[in-house]
Amino acid sequence: MPQFDYTPPKYEGPSFEEMKAKRAQFTSPANFMFYKKPLLIVDGKMQYLYDQDGRQYLDYFAGISTVGVGHCHPRVTDKVREQLDRVQHLSTIYMNDQHCLYAEELAAKLPEGIDCIYFASSGSEANSMATQFARMHTGNYPILTLKNGYHGHGGSQHLTNIGSWNHKQPKTQGVEATCFPDLFRGPFSAEEAPQKYGDQVKEAIDFNTSGQVAMFMAEAIQGVGGLNPLPQGFMQHAIPHVKAAGGLLLSDEVQTGFGRVGSHYWGCDMLGYKPDIITMAKQMGNGFPLAAVACSKEVASSLNKLTFSTYGGNPLAMAAGREVLHVIDDEGMQENSERCGALLKAGLQDL
Repeated sequence: MPQFDYTPPKYEGPSFEEMKAKRAQFTSPANFMFYKKPLLIVDGKMQYLYDQDGRQYLDYFAGISTVGVGHCHPRVTDKVREQLDRVQHLSTIYMNDQHCLYAEELAAKLPEGIDCIYFASSGSEANSMATQFARMHTGNYPILTLKNGYHGHGGSQHLTNIGSWNHKQPKTQGVEATCFPDLFRGPFSAEEAPQKYGDQVKEAIDFNTSGQVAMFMAEAIQGVGGLNPLPQGFMQHAIPHVKAAGGLLLSDEVQTGFGRVGSHYWGCDMLGYKPDIITMAKQMGNGFPLAAVACSKEVASSLNKLTFSTYGGNPLAMAAGREVLHVIDDEGMQENSERCGALLKAGLQDL
């Protein structure tokens, strides 16, 4: 990240105790907070956040893996400001230059054959929409997911298989959870894990479905599930079983896309498999509500009834997303991820 000198302006708003009381009174308790004494963050610049007293924090969490190029990156904020003076909102029922230009620039970053983009507002929304594309295209209903996988909440809660994120309500909706391919605590060695876990995907198809599925979805690295990387070779064993059952393959790149894995721009490329659908969000908008479903024109055309997204093509988010792509390239963010990630991983392995 570029060096900068920054002193946050003095905070003159309500006190910490007043804000804590207002949050408790007026906002949903479903929105949990970190720390016994939660932080009141009032300012941010690049990799740092600042509380009401001006204390500086290194934001190692990056806004839940979202602010990938830095809080209030000057290039991103400049582009958003320019767009704010032009037009603030249009739904996808109109054309807009930012919408069309961003789709073209993003398509150029995607694996070959994936070049049709449906913009949304969150990763949860994108994953929910992707199930519709897959079901319409294949004519099948069952969706396969991995245990310990996270694909959102709310409308896509049924796609997530982590106990702490499940609620006391039915969640199946045609979703069948298969193996947890864990090399750290799992029962298989690194050599046998890819085939053993791949066989469990076939078992889920054979025993839990009619033998026909719409889609298998997975993260290259299970993010909310504790940063658990899929075993190298696992997808190559699992995919033929999914294809034989008529299903598509979705790579959930909400947390692994846009160069964050360092060695590659997408997590699926890192593991050497080619998906039919990619979903993305978080780093994509650097904090602006922005997500997408990317697939082939053939798959996208399967959802051929009228549909739209009120906020998915928002011009402000489009302008931010375009500049994020440029900053990642111009400032070597992918290379920085690889370099810093290797240092961190080596240190953790020593511990």
